Amino acid sequence: MSILRQKVQCAKQDRQALMEVNQIKTYDNLSKPCSALSRSRFPEVYLNIRRLEEGLIHDNYTHIMSILNGVRNEEQSSFTKATYQILCNQIKYSPYKLTKIATTAVQTGGTATFYEILAEVTILTLANLAKEKLWVLAYRLMKDFRIIFESKMEMYKLNAATVLLFAEIYLENKKAFDAFTLVKRTNIIYSNRHRWKVQSVKDDSSTRVEIIKLLLNTFCETHPHHGLALFDLIAEDQSKNFIPIGKKFVFALDYIM
Repeated sequence: MSILRQKVQCAKQDRQALMEVNQIKTYDNLSKPCSALSRSRFPEVYLNIRRLEEGLIHDNYTHIMSILNGVRNEEQSSFTKATYQILCNQIKYSPYKLTKIATTAVQTGGTATFYEILAEVTILTLANLAKEKLWVLAYRLMKDFRIIFESKMEMYKLNAATVLLFAEIYLENKKAFDAFTLVKRTNIIYSNRHRWKVQSVKDDSSTRVEIIKLLLNTFCETHPHHGLALFDLIAEDQSKNFIPIGKKFVFALDYIM
């Protein structure tokens, strides 16, 4: 029985060690390991995450690059979560730090895994900035992200949720034409998800409705002729899909007429 209890205890410790690596939430969690097992079973990952934290705190971007460039595929999820959680503790400074990491990568070079981590962390940070309504910071980070990743978009394909997030950030920063160009180029302007040029899920359709409403409202207030053109496009699209326009778009006519 003692052997069986020992095996059960070891299994529990293994699960706990894995949670320590994958569920980093604050600096305090990183500063002290909860058990010696995390150091013995995952010493390299654990120590590199602590080194990553130190680099982010002290703005040592060469140090950060050396760590992230050494991440293996099986470690990618852990480092993505760790980087994002560390940046969440200083959300207003996260755009600056991410941009500095990206520009350092342009100068020194980065692995494919590094760029995937950077892209995912940037998207998560943008969503967090939007949630906190820090729209100016979100716009600056998004602009830097799009410049740096323009040549790498084939490697990191944006999905519909990310495109709609970008569109919302544009609209909140009075960049309605940029938002329109984005949803038009990806075909998200249309209600039929099968026409979209990016991957999507069912819930993206409801988000699209809100973004198109916001875009239409903005155009009607600032550029009525463009608002009318967008309204016509929406009406034509919905008639083809046998979807009634409904009251939610009728308000636009008050601005146009």
